[in-house]
Amino acid sequence: MAIQTTSNPSDFAYRRQEYLARVAWPELEFQLRMYQFAQKETIPAKGFKAARFYRLRKARRRTGSVGPTNLTEGSMTARGSTVTTGYVDCYAIQRGDDFSLSDIAVATDILPTLKNNMSVIMKDAALDLDSILMAAIMGNASTLVLANALGLGAAQTTLYGSNATYGVAQAPYFERFCGVVNTGVSSTDFATHAALLPASAKFTRIENLKAMTQLRANDVEPADGMAYPAVLSPLQMFDMRQDPTLVSAMTHRDTAKLYEYEKVELDGAAFIETTAPWIEAAGGYGTFNASGYINTILYMGKDALGAIKISNNIAGGDPGAIKIDVLDKADKSDIYNQTIVGVWKTFFGAIMKLTSDTSDVPHVCALRCQTTYK
Repeated sequence: MAIQTTSNPSDFAYRRQEYLARVAWPELEFQLRMYQFAQKETIPAKGFKAARFYRLRKARRRTGSVGPTNLTEGSMTARGSTVTTGYVDCYAIQRGDDFSLSDIAVATDILPTLKNNMSVIMKDAALDLDSILMAAIMGNASTLVLANALGLGAAQTTLYGSNATYGVAQAPYFERFCGVVNTGVSSTDFATHAALLPASAKFTRIENLKAMTQLRANDVEPADGMAYPAVLSPLQMFDMRQDPTLVSAMTHRDTAKLYEYEKVELDGAAFIETTAPWIEAAGGYGTFNASGYINTILYMGKDALGAIKISNNIAGGDPGAIKIDVLDKADKSDIYNQTIVGVWKTFFGAIMKLTSDTSDVPHVCALRCQTTYK
């Protein structure tokens, strides 16, 4: 039998929230990589499932009728300049997971065992939320069904099939492919890249410069005003460290890094390593495949993503807080009460910030690479 229940000891519910919630949050926070680059908004506790993100239009050069002009003393010239504000809505979806324990295993004290299990599944949660943030950039979310499969709350625009669709003349390609000259059809360029040998499709300094130039040419600022965070796989870091030209150009920023988990800097890109990158296989453009060999480096500009804020408050009025429940009563599926089930859930959502303003462009560049690592 289970010695400790939700009523014995009498303060178990309080201990569960105070103890387990404080265990869960650090594990979750430590594993997240992408979340630091998202603009966060809190959704109200009742009545709403979406958060709205805004972006002002970009600065523009004057024309004959709009913008700065010469003034004539004594006369008023009405130029009619307007500052438009674009927006995009991010819809939340509930995410969660659970684990079960034998009542025999926890007969002495439930809390230490729950702590260990909760620690592991919160690391799973972090990978899950990071994967949703990446999917909001890379996945095919053109329908509700496809979006839900990616962990997104609604159909939305991503870089998938972006081609040259942003009305930009000089630097229109926010999806780039190592070893490939963009044609304007992303799926074709992906197939060309996939057919290359790894040595011809690996990360190089020139590809790094192209990805950052893509953002700079479109007036996309780095989040810290200095270096673009570039989230990459250890496999691409391997290729970087094998190239003496890259190594000689790398610098290590001081310990007061503005980006968490930063490794090195190269030509204004601050590389942040993740063991859970976006991966695709040949013939699988826009579909995550852990067995694939095409990894993506994500160069993040300021406010590239919008996300529902994850709160470290004890669950209650905040839907973004991680809520932890322990189910330890007999029911029809467990009539002898032989298992104790721990669960967590939260509301979460992510979206690539491409707003309704016609001058807006993605604030992220995706560079697909292969690797010579075997």
